[in-house]
This record gives sequence, C-alpha cells and structure tokens, in this order.
Amino acid sequence: MALEPFSPSDHDGHHDRVLIAELGKLNERLGHYILRYLAVDALQAEPPNMTEERRLAEMMTALAGRVLERAHRQLAPNAPSEPFEGDSRLRGT
Repeated sequence: MALEPFSPSDHDGHHDRVLIAELGKLNERLGHYILRYLAVDALQAEPPNMTEERRLAEMMTALAGRVLERAHRQLAPNAPSEPFEGDSRLRGT
C-alpha cells in the first residue's frame, strides 16, 4: 500500500517556501563561516568573533526547530505542534 503524498494547505505551503528561503540563507552563511575558518587556518584571516558565531548558532537552532516542526506536521497534519528549544513562542516565558 503506497503512502499518499503530503499536500500542504496554502498556509503551510507559504510557510514551507519561507522556510526553504531561510535555509538557503543559512546555507550561504555556513559556507562563509567554513571559508573563514579555512582562511584562519591558512593564517589569512582573523577568526569570527563570538557575536557572529552566536548569531549563526541561534539561526541554526531556530531553523532546525522549524524543520522538525514541519516534519511533525507532515506526520500528523491536524495535531498541534509542540514548542521546541529555540522556538520564538518560548521567548518571554
């Protein structure tokens, strides 16, 4: 028995497209981060500062949570999503 393909609603489809765009930005930033470290290793650049690394880590954490949330939504489209560590819904609590 074949599984039915996941068909997101218009709302979910929009969020998925935004997520993919943000993952593309993260991919670019990770590429720059890796190239920077290679340049540091070759004594051609200074290492990234703590603020840059923290922003990158926060971006990765937030997007990882959103990918996980999307996966859960595909498995159980009508189930409420649980907040995850780094989820913006947890800020201010």
